Amino acid sequence: APPDADVESEMRRLYLDGIGKLVDGEEVKAFVAAKNVVALDSLPTGELARLLTATNSNSELPALPEHLTPLTALVAPREALRRIKSGEWTSEMGPMVTRPDSESDALGITRPPWHSFADVLTKSGEKRKIKPGAMLKCADLNGISKGDRRADWIFREFARPPEEREHLLNCIHKTEASDFFGTMGDAPIASMPTALREANLSEPLAGVREGWWRTPTGAGPPLFLLFSMQGTSMSYHVDLWATAVLYHILWGAKMFVCAPPTAVNLRLLQQWQELNEPSEHPDFPGKLESAQVLTLTAGQSLLLPSGWIHAVFTPLDSCVLGWNWQPKQQLPAALSIVRASWGEMTKEIRQEQRAFPISELTKSMWTLLVELTRELGRAGAPSLTRQQANLVRALASYLCKRCNVTPREVKQQPHEVLARADKLLAHTVAGE
Repeated sequence: APPDADVESEMRRLYLDGIGKLVDGEEVKAFVAAKNVVALDSLPTGELARLLTATNSNSELPALPEHLTPLTALVAPREALRRIKSGEWTSEMGPMVTRPDSESDALGITRPPWHSFADVLTKSGEKRKIKPGAMLKCADLNGISKGDRRADWIFREFARPPEEREHLLNCIHKTEASDFFGTMGDAPIASMPTALREANLSEPLAGVREGWWRTPTGAGPPLFLLFSMQGTSMSYHVDLWATAVLYHILWGAKMFVCAPPTAVNLRLLQQWQELNEPSEHPDFPGKLESAQVLTLTAGQSLLLPSGWIHAVFTPLDSCVLGWNWQPKQQLPAALSIVRASWGEMTKEIRQEQRAFPISELTKSMWTLLVELTRELGRAGAPSLTRQQANLVRALASYLCKRCNVTPREVKQQPHEVLARADKLLAHTVAGE
């Protein structure tokens, strides 16, 4: 899609408003003077993003990449779904930011019945609302503390005017059945589009009980709820096991800084993480290549591909729905990242995150390779497309050293599965 001037105008308006609320006036003057421009609104959009985040004392983003391009090309929701269904949305294609949902063109997300923070808690046992006593994962960036907090306490803090708040809260909570009245299967609080569930690594394998990163009810990957106060941020990272991410904004706004998983960028991230993510580094994130900044507001969604490096800033109090998922066509990009070492902090996170067991990911990949070799082999000696060959090659390369971690239906034949994959790839190479 072509760049949209109105989109960049809205980004600039949002950044200027955030600077006025969150950045000290003297810091603004010094920044403008250092950039040798006559006025704040003369700064390029990327520099406004830099001022908003880097000079905010509570921000976890002390720096932005030196070269930052605004992403202003929006995708119609139906076009985004078409790209996912066809398998053409690869990691190399980059993020898709959708136009706001409308009655005639929507992504197909089932939303909760919330319009503000006042709607989130149940008052008399309503389904699809959170219990006041539910414990939510919450970080206080003022106190630099993390832990579980009662939902009623959290939303009392959100009800305070920003200038009266003692806490700066950023809640990223994986929903559990115990958070709500009734059962999540009867009345799911929200669900991702069917097309995305079908493209997820585990989802099409209906006959397989063991599935990676999906709910016990089979309703697709579990939902994350993100409740964020203005001024909160999350530093640079790749989502665990390099999954893709779907974000949908219910209200408020989010700013993302993202960069593709090129060899240069992954090496920079790895060096930074192996040093335990220092606040100052000579090359990271400054030297990230092809970095983009984008903004989402109410009704918009971001589809971030597997393996993309990203950081997040919240210029307005926000509520966001989020899902991690793994598109099959993006596994080649994810697997090179999964196999790498990322320092002690990431190692600890991986060990704590029981929702992301690497053994279940591996089992799901075995099942996918079985399905692929059967499907592609039915035609006799087919010629694989480049995407199919890349996927089969990435799976076989990863799984050849993991023949002892297989689902039930593969345990007796992992080497046979790998042999069928090699045969498919050999025919493809011979036919090129």
